[in-house]
Amino acid sequence: MGRYFRKHHRHFLWLDGFILIYDDVECYEAGTVSFLLHGLPGNTFRMLAPAEVENRLGWVDGGEKATAQYQAYHTMTDDQHHAKFCGIILLDEGLKPEMERVTDGWRITVGGTRIYVNHRADGKIIHRNCINVMDGIVTDAEILAVTEDGRYGVVNGSIVRKDGLSILEVLSRVDGWCDFFPLSMSGI
Repeated sequence: MGRYFRKHHRHFLWLDGFILIYDDVECYEAGTVSFLLHGLPGNTFRMLAPAEVENRLGWVDGGEKATAQYQAYHTMTDDQHHAKFCGIILLDEGLKPEMERVTDGWRITVGGTRIYVNHRADGKIIHRNCINVMDGIVTDAEILAVTEDGRYGVVNGSIVRKDGLSILEVLSRVDGWCDFFPLSMSGI
């Protein structure tokens, strides 16, 4: 695929009851980029990012007749030849994912978990220009998950700050989880 893309980063974030799939693609030229998912229509996959949907028939067993249905999702590259896809596989079909645009990114709410996708941080830009503020959280992470019990999941990030307090400050990019326990001055 290197002849078509300068960059193709695919992230899988597996949390309670769902798997988030985030693709960040940079092409050499402007055009249409497609995300193909081989599965039956009505399965537990949901494309969250705006995309044109097409149902297709394909081959599974190498036979002469196309027998498997799959869905293709298409989007146009932006003015810098980037395309971004964000989809979710629901392991708990009772969950209702919602996605909203925020400043330079997306906020995805699934149950008690919020996920922020930072479009300023693209895996190549690793300096101050990738810092984004989303719902009062300052981060340079590509993806930030915030659970209702105060845990922060960071994908390719070095800072997370909330309400002026540092949750994560490291000198290199990391992936992992951290807990936020605000310090009380009364106990000191």
